[in-house]
Amino acid sequence: MNEAIYLLVLIAGAVLWFKTRRSFFVLPVLVALSLLARDDYYPLSWFPMYGDPDEKESFQYLATFEDSPEQPVPLKIRDLTGLTAPKVKKMWNRYSGDLAEALKKDKSDLTPEERNEVGRQMFAEFDKMAAQRAQTLPANLAIIEVLIEENPGKGWTETPHVLASRP
Repeated sequence: MNEAIYLLVLIAGAVLWFKTRRSFFVLPVLVALSLLARDDYYPLSWFPMYGDPDEKESFQYLATFEDSPEQPVPLKIRDLTGLTAPKVKKMWNRYSGDLAEALKKDKSDLTPEERNEVGRQMFAEFDKMAAQRAQTLPANLAIIEVLIEENPGKGWTETPHVLASRP
């Protein structure tokens, strides 16, 4: 029913536009076209980033812990430092990539000690940012990466692991 109304508006707008040559009648044509193409029609409604997600993806966040970094409690990093979780991931990728390049290895081959070195650099930067906002970070910090993977027949799973921690 709605499609019929949109189609009627499209036709009426196009006819009036051609007859009067007034640009005002282009607006109903464009609105009707966008409403008709609200599904997955390429030129007007194409979102490739949602159409075919990767089988594996990850996100990272900053957490604190009591006894073990394996039992993290997420921190509101934006309130503490002004950063967001995607920025933490970008920082990790940049810092670990720089270290791996200096060591002439792939960043996925970094040892736990090397990952903790990257973490120490990031924690120092987080401390500076928190101090600028009159905030203090906890002594025990961890950067947690959560892998999101597609498992055929089971759906999606989230697997957290510690990238780096202090102390």
